[in-house]
Amino acid sequence: LGCPNEGCTVVKPRCDLDAHMPICNYGPAECPLKCSMRPTQQSIRDETHFSECPMASVRCGVCSEQMLRHKMAAHALGCRKGLELCRFGCNLRLRRQDMAAHAAVCPRVRVKRFPVCDKYCCRRSPLNYDALVKTTSKGKTKLRIGVAPARASPWST
Repeated sequence: LGCPNEGCTVVKPRCDLDAHMPICNYGPAECPLKCSMRPTQQSIRDETHFSECPMASVRCGVCSEQMLRHKMAAHALGCRKGLELCRFGCNLRLRRQDMAAHAAVCPRVRVKRFPVCDKYCCRRSPLNYDALVKTTSKGKTKLRIGVAPARASPWST
């Protein structure tokens, strides 16, 4: 009879096969990190399982933070040192952690800050925003009613 474990090519009589099963390299093993995968005994021994185990500890290649592999995808989307395009439309690539400082100097931002999120929520406005706004004698800014923008806003569809 042949060994029933996938990948094993051992063929032995039934009495010898019972002795082979506990030591078969292709037999199922429990992951020492308690993941839900079903590794083989050989992959645990030669540590190839840990290169794909979701419970293995990995380090972010951008910020060097240590975390479990299954959390890496979510971390990559919000890694503060990860690069992304300017959210305001100037096409500059910069680190997420530098986005707030960039908002102060980005030529595509007309400052109207909101006290929410990560301190750089600014309303993206048309490039001719200044023509739509007037400043009162008390220094307050008001939107001019009935003044249409000269061109479409950059976020319109």
